[in-house]
Order: sequence, then C-alpha cells, then structure tokens
Amino acid sequence: MQRSRLIKTLIGVVALLFVISLLYGFFRDDDPYKYFTGMGKGISISPDDQTLAFSYYTDGKEAIYTANMDGSNIEKITQSEGKRLHHPAYSLDGKHLLYLSENEDGIHSLFIANHDGSEARQLSNEDSHIKDAVFSPADETIYYIAMNAKDFKKEPGETSEGFDLFSTDLGGKEKKQLTDKDRFSMNHLSVSPDGEHVYFSAFDGNKEVLRSFSVTDEKVDQTMMPRGRSRDNSVYNAQLSPGGKKFAFTTVSEESMESSLFEYELFLMDKNSGDTKRLTDLGTAVDSPVFFHKQNKLAFLEHTNWSSEPAKYRLHTVDLDSKDIETIDLQMPNSQTSKWLAKTLDQAVNGYTLGVLYIILFGLITLLIQAGGKRSVYLPAFISFGIAIAIFISSFVVAVIGNPWIGIGLGMLAAFVFVFSVMIWIFAIVIKRAVRRRE
Repeated sequence: MQRSRLIKTLIGVVALLFVISLLYGFFRDDDPYKYFTGMGKGISISPDDQTLAFSYYTDGKEAIYTANMDGSNIEKITQSEGKRLHHPAYSLDGKHLLYLSENEDGIHSLFIANHDGSEARQLSNEDSHIKDAVFSPADETIYYIAMNAKDFKKEPGETSEGFDLFSTDLGGKEKKQLTDKDRFSMNHLSVSPDGEHVYFSAFDGNKEVLRSFSVTDEKVDQTMMPRGRSRDNSVYNAQLSPGGKKFAFTTVSEESMESSLFEYELFLMDKNSGDTKRLTDLGTAVDSPVFFHKQNKLAFLEHTNWSSEPAKYRLHTVDLDSKDIETIDLQMPNSQTSKWLAKTLDQAVNGYTLGVLYIILFGLITLLIQAGGKRSVYLPAFISFGIAIAIFISSFVVAVIGNPWIGIGLGMLAAFVFVFSVMIWIFAIVIKRAVRRRE
C-alpha cells in the first residue's frame, strides 16, 4: 500500500511537470535571438574604406552601428524602438545609408538615413516585405527586392506569389515594379558601375543562380555560372566588385558535400569568363562578403557556430592576391542584463525534457499496474502506441486539408512517440520477468 501511494505521488508530480513543460513550450516565444548579444548579419563599407556599418544585438535588441575598419570608435547610429534593424548599405557618395527594420511578425520595411543615422525616413510600409536594397551608382535610385507582406506570412505552398525587383527614388515616392516573376527565392543585389544592370541570385528549381536585369530593356537577360566548380554551381551572397569585373560569392565546399553538414566557403569569380578561385578554407560558413572600394580586399562574416542559432559571427578581411585572412575585433557593449531565470527555463524545457518526462510517466504507470496486479502490465505501452498512431493519422489530415509543414512536424512527433512506446513496452517486459523470477 505504501509503495502504491509513493508511485501515485510520483505519477502526479511527473504528470504535473509534463503538463507545465508542454504548456510552457507551446506558449513561449521560440525566437533564438530574444536574449542574444552579438553581431547581426549584413555589413557595408563606406566609399572611402574608413568606416564599417553593421548590425549588433544587445539583449535581443538589434540596431545599426558604425566602426573604424580596425574595430575602434564604435558608435550606435540608430534606435531600434522595439524593432530589429539590420542589413545596412552605404550610398556610393557615402552620404546616405539604407537599412531594414523588422517588426514582430518578421516583416521588413525599408529605411533611408544620413550616414550618421540622422533624419531616418521610412520608404516602404508594412504591406510589403523587403528582402534586400541597394543604391544605384548615381545615388538617385534605390533598387530593392520585395513581395506582398500577407503572402510572405503564408506557409510555403499556400501562395503562388513571390519576390520581384522594384525601384524607387530617394524619397520613396516614385515606386516601380521591374519584374513580374514571383520568385520563390531572390537575394543579394548589386548594380554595375554604369548603372545598366542589376544583379541578383535566384533559385531556378535546382540551384541558386546569378541573374542580370537590364535597366534599359527592363528584362532579365543573363545567367552567369562559375567555372571550375565540378559539382555544386550554386551562388550565394553574390556581390559585384566596385570595378564591375569580379563577383565574390559563397558556395558549398567540395570536401563537405558528402558530409551531413555543408560548409560554405568564399570564392571569387571573373564576371566575363566565369573563372573561379577559392579564397577561404575555414570549415564553417562564410556570409555577407563585401568589397573594399580602394583596396584589393574583401570583408566577410564567419558563422563560427554553424549551423546553430543564434548565429555567432566573427568579422574578417581577406587579401584577394595573397588570400591572407585577418580578424577585426570589435569592442562592442556586453549584455546589460543576465535574465538567468528565463534563459534557464528555455534551456531546460525542450524536446528531450518532454520525451524523458513522457517515458518516466508511462513507466511509473506501468509499475503502478504491476503493483495492483489487476490489469495487463502492457496496457500503458499499448495506450502509448495508440497515441502514436492517432498523431500519425492526424499528420496526414493536417497535411491534406491544412498546413503541410505542420503535418510533417506531426509525423516526426508520431515517430518519436512510437520509439518511446517501444521503450515503455520493453520496460514492461523487464518488470514482468523480474516479478516472475521473484515469485
């Protein structure tokens, strides 16, 4: 009797912990950057090569900063006001700066400001989701990639709308749609020195390719592919050199193609011939390459904890002749608050925690049934198998009449519950055999 009471008490405690963990996991904000302090994605170099613009998180708040190229003289030039600001881009005269403002729904709006962050003006409303933006060489036109915000918030497969290329003046008054392709993927704008072509990368159904839009003809007229890449010709993070002769880009390294985690290195391609050479061998993931204007160098970010989030970036430069890499140490502000309790809860409540509690709960119920001796000791395992089957069936229903991605998630959950059920069933066998031996 005392043993049964103890087991019932433990069942109540574990069941309570399981329900609380499940509810906490369901209702909490799963944003990996909500407590993050560290560098954001996207950098820009001023025309005189003296100043770097970048975004930085402090306790989950992201703003635009500037620094000297040696990492000194850090200055915060924007106020986030509850929104995350990132992807800065200098004008070629160095007087203005573009950046994106992200709201709580993940919608990006386009802003323009003076180089010091003053007189910021919003160029787009939240009806559009802006992916990237860049100045024309004459600094009189802004090209940007956008799609309807309502369609962006829909799950893949729920809409046929996609990204297109647009232009506007510096005041944001004369907006014009330049393409009508509704691309699934469209990124990384560059403009030729004569202003005649706008370059971007887009997914063609098999790989990410580099495309060219003719400003005069108003049509996409060229696809450029790197040579010397035997297996993966995808082009990511493409950026045109100031002289218009080279493209810097990232792609999967040859040696990581057979591994479970692709690694992305930095490459340099001749725009006319497509001849390509490799610049880095870091074994992580290179991101956001940017050319210096007056030096034969590139700056880029290394995702040092690839592919984890929040992403931890390290800032480097690479000499295009010698391939020598140098690291720039930015003296940035530290976290202003620990938030240790919230962080501890977020770390403690995860899929592993729920799985362990689930197995312990059904294991205790198995012990309780064995102690009572009135029902089959396998009943908890059979109930768990039934739960797994019910989740599996519901995954198909949700995928067909609702959201296919949620359906896939439910299918994976069903697989985990099935494995847990097998473990509970094996535990029941062990318990039953142990009782028989004791008898």
